[in-house]
Parts: sequence; structure tokens; C-alpha cells
Amino acid sequence: TADSVKLYLEETFTFRNVPPGTYEIHARVQNPGVRPPDTTGAPSLQELGIVRVDVTTTDLENVVVALRPGETVTGEIVFDGVPPPNFRANLSVQSAPRRTSFGTARVSVEAQTFTARDLFGELLFRGSLSAPGGSWWLKAVLLNGKDVTDVPTVFTSRDSGRLQVVFTSNAPGLEGNVTDDDGKPAGGTQVAIFGADEASWVRFSSRMRRSNVTRDGKFVLRGLREGRYYVVAVPVNTIMLHSPDPGFLEELKKVATEVVLNAGETRTLDLRVLRFD
Repeated sequence: TADSVKLYLEETFTFRNVPPGTYEIHARVQNPGVRPPDTTGAPSLQELGIVRVDVTTTDLENVVVALRPGETVTGEIVFDGVPPPNFRANLSVQSAPRRTSFGTARVSVEAQTFTARDLFGELLFRGSLSAPGGSWWLKAVLLNGKDVTDVPTVFTSRDSGRLQVVFTSNAPGLEGNVTDDDGKPAGGTQVAIFGADEASWVRFSSRMRRSNVTRDGKFVLRGLREGRYYVVAVPVNTIMLHSPDPGFLEELKKVATEVVLNAGETRTLDLRVLRFD
């Protein structure tokens, strides 16, 4: 709603033509070179500042955006079962709010430990793991024993040693058939699954997945998390799960199929494609 802004060397900025309302100003400096290394010896590659302002009909002046380096957190990779040999884990951090923050976290993995640097704002940890002899899936992200897998969390260095990313080879799955109104295979559609708990209706939720339906009307979803879900078959690109609309999901669950998934089981469902006006 406002024109673009440039940050000049004298560290001043101006937004013009800003309609009244509440805003957040984000500022970032890359490679500041003035901060000491963090506790792991790695220098901070960026500093970020966020300030909320209320814009009225009068000009707002002398707004100060204080920059600070991101947080560094160390954690542990844990296995639900016997740890596999020669595994490779990939961990990432996603910004949970709908707004896009331009902070970029870095995660490095060594053996069964990891270090996440440049952490800003409310975040979600995500991960995948490959190992010979079987498939492993994300089971949970635990902070001091509490499940924060889908809870946007502001992580700080005080959380080091209390953060665990848990993987399992015993994750549930879902498969089945999709037909149209005439009972014929509904190839070219999609099956979407979302958690029954509304608290999981966030960006990058671990409880939201979708799968393409094959030409013969079949679908398969592997590596799901345990719990209660709603499942629907819909035309392609009907549901945007990467940035869900809670109001739409609230209406959708009224016509969805409810299913409970337990560890180690693969449930089978027969679904009919939903059509939308």
C-alpha cells in the first residue's frame, strides 16, 4: 500500500503515501562485520530489526528500528526406535507468520546434533532424513519435552540443549481411490489432508499434505504424523495448503471425511471428488 523505500548509507529511511493503519517495519543488514562471533565461533551473517507502528493522519517521524543479530540454538536429532546407520538428516527453519520476513536461518548438522543460526521471529523447524534400508519421517519437534512442531515459536540461545527433532520409521500412511459423480476414476484431481486441530492450520504445517490422484483414480500419502485428520478429494489447485485460509478449512471440514491415523498403520479410504461453484 506504500511506495518502495531505500536504506541509505546514513541509515535513514522514508515511506510515503502510507494509508492509516498498523504496520511492521522490517530492516536488515547483511554481513554487518561489527558483531563478535556467536558461542559456536561463527559470525552473524545478518542483523534484523522489526518495529510495529501505528500510522494516523499525521506524519510519523523519528522511528527507530534497532538491529540485532539472530539467535543461535543447538539441538539434538532423536530417533523413535533404533538409530539407522549412515543416515543423512536435512533440517530447515520456516517463518511461521503470514508476513514474509527476510531473515534467513542457517542449519548445520553434525552426527546427531545440529546448530541453527540467524533465527528471527516465530519459526517452525522442519526436517527430512534418508538412510539405507528404510524410510524415516518427521515425528515431532520438542522444546523442553513439549511438542512445538506446529507451534510458531521464538527460539533463543537459552533453548540450546532443550530442542529435539524426532524421526520415526513407523509413521502412518493413507491410500485409496477417488471417483467422480458417475463412479468413474477421477484421475487428474488431488487429495488433501489437514489436521482436525485448528491450531495446526498454519503456514508450513506438518499436518497438511496433498497427493495427486493417478489416472486410474488412486492416491498414496506416506510419512504422515499420528493424529486426527480431515480428508477431501478436490480439483487441482483448489486448496492452497502452504498458506491455509482457516475460514475455508472450517467450511471444508463439514463435507470432509474424518480419519484417525495411528503409528505404523496405513488406512484405506474411498473418496468422491468435491465440486465447487
